[in-house]
Amino acid sequence: MKKKVTIFVLFIALIVIIGLIFSNSAKFQNESTQQSVKILSIVLNKFAPEADAAKKNIIHNLIRKSAHVIEYMSLGIMLALISRQFENMNKRKYICFPLFIGLSVGVIDEFIQSFNDRSAEVRDVIIDFGGVFVGVALVMIIFLIKDSMKKS
Repeated sequence: MKKKVTIFVLFIALIVIIGLIFSNSAKFQNESTQQSVKILSIVLNKFAPEADAAKKNIIHNLIRKSAHVIEYMSLGIMLALISRQFENMNKRKYICFPLFIGLSVGVIDEFIQSFNDRSAEVRDVIIDFGGVFVGVALVMIIFLIKDSMKKS
């Protein structure tokens, strides 16, 4: 019973994360840019108040790509935690399942963007997949350490 509740909670969290990702994708360029410009102004005021336009642009792009990585790292963590709940999966599937689903979400994410005034870029899919990979890797490393400590 406890395992079913855990799986249910993880799936709800997964749906929320994917919903957030897709809702960000559905935003038009203006709205998306305004959101990241707010964060940019906070970062600039705190760390680089004297930055020139070129540096501001670099920081802005870094903020936008970091948001992708954080969103998708959260997705990777959740997918890895879910796959870990199924004991009948072999070790390869523990990694392949979350990576495949994460990549699929990234592709769908960019596809959604193609329906509004934003661009759909392969580079973003690669960045998204990198975030999923990092999230999955973190969970797998933690469980490898935990499992090896149990055996000791």
